[in-house]
Amino acid sequence: MMSLIGVNNAKGYTLVEIMASVLILGVGLVFVANSYAVALRGAGSAANIIEAMKLGQEKIESLEVSTLKGALPGYHLQGTVKSSFKEYNYELIISQITGFGPLAEHLVEACLGLKWQEQNSTKNASFPVFLPKQKE
Repeated sequence: MMSLIGVNNAKGYTLVEIMASVLILGVGLVFVANSYAVALRGAGSAANIIEAMKLGQEKIESLEVSTLKGALPGYHLQGTVKSSFKEYNYELIISQITGFGPLAEHLVEACLGLKWQEQNSTKNASFPVFLPKQKE
C-alpha cells in the first residue's frame, strides 16, 4: 500500500474558520437587536400619537358642542386630559381669523394644542377648527 506524504484527507473546519463565522454571526445579531429596539421605540411613539389624536378629537368635539359655539376671540382654556397610560396637557385658544376676506368677518379659529412627555422630549399635536363668530 502506498502512502501519500503531504496529503491531508481530514474533513471538517479549523478553529480559525469557526471563530470567524461566530464573529460574523455576532456582528449581524447586534445589528438585528439594535433595529428591533429602534422599532419598539417607534411603535411606542406612534401609539402615543394615535392616543393623542383620539383624545384631541374627543376634546375638541365636546368643547365645540358645549363651550365653543359662539365663543369670542381671546377665549383661553387650559387643562389636563388623562388616558389609560399617559397625561396630556391641552390649551385651547380662540383667535380672530385674518387674511380670509369676507370669511374672517363671520368665523373665529379655535386651536386645541396637546402636549405630552415622551422619552426625555416634549411632543405636541394641534387641532384647528373654524367656528361661527358670536354676534357682539
